[in-house]
Amino acid sequence: MVEWDESCSVKVVRFDDDHKQMFSLINKLHAAMLRGKGALAVQETVAQITDHAQGHFSGEEAMMEKTKFPELASHRLEHQELVKRLEQFQRQIDMGNFVSSVRVAEFLDSLMAHTKGTDQKYSEHLNANGIF
Repeated sequence: MVEWDESCSVKVVRFDDDHKQMFSLINKLHAAMLRGKGALAVQETVAQITDHAQGHFSGEEAMMEKTKFPELASHRLEHQELVKRLEQFQRQIDMGNFVSSVRVAEFLDSLMAHTKGTDQKYSEHLNANGIF
């Protein structure tokens, strides 16, 4: 289970709210796994997180572009890699193949690490440009 705390905040309300929702989806999968229902929850979780992440990443990138964030290219590349991994899970699910809840949970941990690490880099920049 992952908990939101101020160390996760990027100090932009919209993005913090998105991140909180992402943490909630991660926790939902973890809870299902603890109940032995991870395999059943994977399909729904992957679909929800893919949809959520694509919209969230687009919003972040638009703000970074608008404010001319110097690390936009590398940040965008990281987003593309994360979406690519989600789409791989989704393709496997769509083909009727088993997708391990453990593998998805491990990936979701890397998504959380992105929030706690890479996303922190744009916080001060966006705030300095009037985006809170």
